[in-house]
Amino acid sequence: MQKIHEKTEIKVSDLVAFAGVSKSTWHEWKSRKGIETRHNHETPKFNWYTLEERTAVIKYVLTHKNFLYGYRYLAWQMIDENVAFVRPASVYNIMKEYDLFHKWAKNEGEAKKKGFDQPEAQHERKNSGLGIMRKYGGNKN
Repeated sequence: MQKIHEKTEIKVSDLVAFAGVSKSTWHEWKSRKGIETRHNHETPKFNWYTLEERTAVIKYVLTHKNFLYGYRYLAWQMIDENVAFVRPASVYNIMKEYDLFHKWAKNEGEAKKKGFDQPEAQHERKNSGLGIMRKYGGNKN
C-alpha cells in the first residue's frame, strides 16, 4: 500500500478502504511487519519423531508385514499397543524410506494399457459406430 501511495499520491487510508481491509487490520499488519507470524500452536514437523520411535516403527512393520494392513492401521495399532506414538504420515514416510511396503502394493511388471490402440490399416476396426447411427436415424446411406 505504501508503494502504491508513493506512486499515485492517493492516501493510504483510501487505498486500504478500497482494498476492503479494515483500519484495525491494516494497523495490525503494519505493526507486525518483518515479524514471523506465530500461530496458536507449533506445527509438528515430519522429523519430530525420535530415533527410538523410528526403530520401533521399523521393527513393528517387519513383524506385521505378512498381514494386509496399511500404514494408517499400523500407526494406530502401535499407539494402542504402546509401541510408538507416531502419526500415520510419519509411518508412511518411514516405510517408504526403508522400502517396507508389501509386494502387492508395489507397481511391478507391465504398465497398464493407456488409451486406444489405433488401427494400422483402413477399416481394421469392426465397430465403427455406423450401426448406432442407422438405428437412431443418423446417416441413412
